[in-house]
Order: sequence, then structure tokens, then C-alpha cells
Amino acid sequence: MSTTSWIQAKDDALKAEAEGDYASAVTNWLRAIALLRGAEADVKILCTALERLANVYVQDKTADLAIEPLRESLAIKIKELGHLHLAVAHVQNELAKVHFLSKNLEEAAVLATECLKCYESGYGEDSQEAATIALNLAATYHLGGLFAEAEPHYKRCLTIRTKILGADNPLTVKVLQNYAKLLREMHRPQEADFLDQCAFGSITGSWKTIEIPENEAVTKIDVCEFCGSKLDGAPKCNKCGTVVATA
Repeated sequence: MSTTSWIQAKDDALKAEAEGDYASAVTNWLRAIALLRGAEADVKILCTALERLANVYVQDKTADLAIEPLRESLAIKIKELGHLHLAVAHVQNELAKVHFLSKNLEEAAVLATECLKCYESGYGEDSQEAATIALNLAATYHLGGLFAEAEPHYKRCLTIRTKILGADNPLTVKVLQNYAKLLREMHRPQEADFLDQCAFGSITGSWKTIEIPENEAVTKIDVCEFCGSKLDGAPKCNKCGTVVATA
């Protein structure tokens, strides 16, 4: 089994993805995954291929089909890295999203809760990453009619985003609006009206341009977009063969 064969399948899959040909992308990712298993390749590359296949299923509006490849990747990463690694959290988050899209809300909540533990450990309890997962949990419980379970997660996300982003940031305002909707459904109209007024005041206020400090500006990362290996300026990854995309 030559390395070239799975690299060709991977390249064909990426090309099909870029062209929006999801059927061909699925076929080629499945071929690449089969070849990677046969070649006993680096598990990091196999996991990346499984997650790319899952992403194609989501893009193609067949999210339920993404569950199995994500489960396989998650099992591999937990075995290799442990339960609290951020790479594990990434797959938990993606799998929670897929279950949410497939209306498997109970499973989505379980996975999002596990992801939140990882993010709290890796990024901090008051991080933007933790706030995002808290909001996902709130939305999951809210949609499932578990209003009491949803409320503390809305509160947590609102507190963190207000502190980090400010009360008039669109992301903070969105939480206010969703939390107000929840309170209305919980028959607490006065509290809901107050949050709506807060959101309305932010919306009608003057928007501020968020400037990114120079030391936090996004720069080109010298790693392969497929397998994550360092490129050291090379035009092609020495590990998986992926050609570096040019602007």
C-alpha cells in the first residue's frame, strides 16, 4: 500500500469539497479513510480525515451520517490523549452539533457538557470558549423544553460575554434576546421585558468598531491545514503531502 494512493484520494476529496461536489467528496474521503486504515497511518491523520468526512455530511444536509465518523475519531483521541485534551473537546463539540441538528437533544447535551469540562480545564472557566459552549447547552435545553436547566447556562454566557466583550457587543445582545425569550416562556414577563429593554438599548446605541491589538492580529500559521504538522515554510507538507493554499 503506497502512501501516494491515500494522498491522491485526500486531494481528490479536498478538490471536490472546494467545488461543492459533496457526493464525490464523500466517496473520496471514504476511500482515503479505507487506505489510511490499511496503511496503519498516523492516527492524527486518520482522525482528521474522519472529521473532514463528517463535515461534508453536515454541509450536504445529512448530519445524521456524520455521527459515526465523529464517534470513531472521538474514541481514538480519548485513547491517545485522555478525556480533558482540547483536541477531544473539539470532536465532542462537533458531535454535539451534529446531534443537535439531528434533534437528538439529550445526546447533544451530554456531549456539550463533556466539552465544557475540557474547555474549563484548557481555557478557563470564564473564557469565551466556555461561554460559547454554555450558550450551546442553553439552546439545547431550551429547545428541548428544559427551561430550568437552560437558564443558568444563559446567565453564565451573558456574564462572561458582558465582561469580555461588553454589553453592546452583538454576541452579548444575542444572548440577552434568547434569555428574554426563555423567561417569557417561563411566564416571567417582567424579567423578560427588562432584558429586551437592555438588548434594545444596545441595538439602538452607537456601534463601536472592535480593533484587534497588533499583537493579537491573525497571522499566517506555518502548519498544514490538513494534518497540523509544521511546514517550516515548505510549499507542501512533508508528512501528508497537502499543498499549501495560497491567498
